[in-house]
Amino acid sequence: MANRSNQFRTVAGIVSCVFIASALTTSSAYANDDEARADTIAACNEAARLLEANDIDGALEEADWCREGLQQMKQQQTLAVFPDAVDGYIGGEVSNEGALGMVILGREYTKGDKNIKLELTTGAVAGGLGNLSELINAFGAAGGSDGKKIRIQRRTVIDSSKGGTADLTVQLKSGGMMSVSSTSVSGDEAIEFLRAFPIAELDDAMSN
Repeated sequence: MANRSNQFRTVAGIVSCVFIASALTTSSAYANDDEARADTIAACNEAARLLEANDIDGALEEADWCREGLQQMKQQQTLAVFPDAVDGYIGGEVSNEGALGMVILGREYTKGDKNIKLELTTGAVAGGLGNLSELINAFGAAGGSDGKKIRIQRRTVIDSSKGGTADLTVQLKSGGMMSVSSTSVSGDEAIEFLRAFPIAELDDAMSN
């Protein structure tokens, strides 16, 4: 019974991967990465074919490649909406890290001697940590946060800024979160920066 249950989860995972890969073929965000997209679609289709042939081990191996490719495609889709300039600030290189089912994208924006650092944290494709925003709410409800809540672009932002430094956390509708921090600008300045940042577009890209 356990083996049958595991095989069912395998089938569900592979079918989900194939469906997502097919849906992403029409996205313009990958127009310059056709080869990588084609490789991902091929891996997803091969996983389904091997499963149909009852080659579970082979299907699992291809499904791993399928999942990895989908995760990279999702990251590229998100990176595409990180603007190069916001409110006079110029963006530096985008960092990309992943661990324990999380993906952390970061970018630092600079204007003169001022800098603002953004970090976007999401769960991995089709899994990961789930809804990070719910964890933020639970943490705040338990008394773990003394920040005040404000609304920016219909998203909840927790402002924990103190003194002349900025510390903001944006709860995204897609389930991720974005932190905005700086030691060279105040919380009020960071909030104005955040109002000009395309939060909704970024959130929508993570939801698709």
